[in-house]
Amino acid sequence: MSVTPILLEIQMIAIPTLVWALYVGIVIGILSMYYNKSYLGSAIRSILEHKAIDAENAMTAEALGFHKKPLILHAIENGILSKYVKPIEKDGVMHYYVTEEDRIRVELRYSAKGTDLYVVIVSLILFFIVALVASRYLPDIIAAAGDLAS
Repeated sequence: MSVTPILLEIQMIAIPTLVWALYVGIVIGILSMYYNKSYLGSAIRSILEHKAIDAENAMTAEALGFHKKPLILHAIENGILSKYVKPIEKDGVMHYYVTEEDRIRVELRYSAKGTDLYVVIVSLILFFIVALVASRYLPDIIAAAGDLAS
């Protein structure tokens, strides 16, 4: 018995697994993008809407509307937003602002454009269909291509 058919069979079993692993990675990426732009972006958009772009105009989390959102506060204090949102203490209360230098960068990065939940759901469904078709037919296509090559 030849080793080549066994390896080919193992490869054909592994292809659907690889396709689904790729799909899971895409799902994680899409959900992460949605979380960053929608949820975390709401804090950035609030800061910019209130024109808190320097230490003098810095505002409290309560005034900005995210004082009851611990994930946003954590992202500002030690997370992804900490490089853009600057905290400053005034009268024993933390105030937050985005510097003028970072304003354009965060406007582009955290704009609400393209983060509609509808777009996310449609993208997930379309990628699921592609993964389903690829996991079903890709092994057959590869096997047929191998038969043509030999």
